[in-house]
Amino acid sequence: MIHAKLGLDAGLLGVFHLPERLSENGAAIDLLQDPAAAGGETWPLALGPLLDAEDFAAGSGLPYERMYAIASRRIADGGLRSVNPSYAIQRPSARNGYQIHQDLLERNPAPYNLYFDGGDFQLAGSSPAMFLRLRDGRLSTSPICGTVARGRGEAEDQAQVEKLLASDKDRFELEECVKADIQAKKASCEDIRIDVEREVERFANVFHTSASVSARLKPGKTLADAICDHLWPATVIGTPVDSAARLIAEHESRRWYAGAFGYLCADEAELGTMIRTALLTDGKATTRVGSTLSARSSPQLERSELEAKASLILGVL
Repeated sequence: MIHAKLGLDAGLLGVFHLPERLSENGAAIDLLQDPAAAGGETWPLALGPLLDAEDFAAGSGLPYERMYAIASRRIADGGLRSVNPSYAIQRPSARNGYQIHQDLLERNPAPYNLYFDGGDFQLAGSSPAMFLRLRDGRLSTSPICGTVARGRGEAEDQAQVEKLLASDKDRFELEECVKADIQAKKASCEDIRIDVEREVERFANVFHTSASVSARLKPGKTLADAICDHLWPATVIGTPVDSAARLIAEHESRRWYAGAFGYLCADEAELGTMIRTALLTDGKATTRVGSTLSARSSPQLERSELEAKASLILGVL
């Protein structure tokens, strides 16, 4: 899905979902039914030729040092308060996506687990991040921003949590994401509440801080309106969202990374954000990791954060 507000022709910032139907040479292809039932290919349908699988796997972007310098200048000039660039990591891997999915389920207590077989490729992930939830008439989001690596035992874990909670940088970044999330809700929602201001979440490789925000859809507004208003979360883009997204779109193609996955019904939805995920194809695994840059950042801190985040996926390849 192209971020319509940007008006850019830089391709996809991320894949939101595969549409119900794609077409090839003018003929519709139904992805929600087994094609073999209609006399077509056996399941799973090979999506690679439709998506340009090699480009879809890795996307593109600048080296870390160059993107850090560009982002830092924009922040110093006042054009941005924060920005969240991402970087691709590729490794050889003989494992299939389902094996990795099973390992992630055992290792990481994440709320949003993913396995998708696209025929030419598989996606396997264990994401800590909600994109959006609609349940019992309320729309919920959980901005997650602020990261520190796990320690080597309970004592080190406790010290790391204290370090995270004392960090002005991590507090600022979460506050920015919460402000952007509330602003996104104003177009289609009312009765906006901050239900949890800041809490620590524990995962296999890192601790994160997160908040919880909820609202009620305005009369005449739909789930589709809310989804469009929340593309894309500041947690994976930066702030102000439109300005940060423009910078990212100028220098980076994410393809599948940081899109959303889950289910949607008429009056209910549960969608996670596609991070801590690997795409596997042709004996290679590709993952992407990002971190939030702000005026409080330093290259050493950001590198440490990227390494901590990447360790989950690299550890199961």
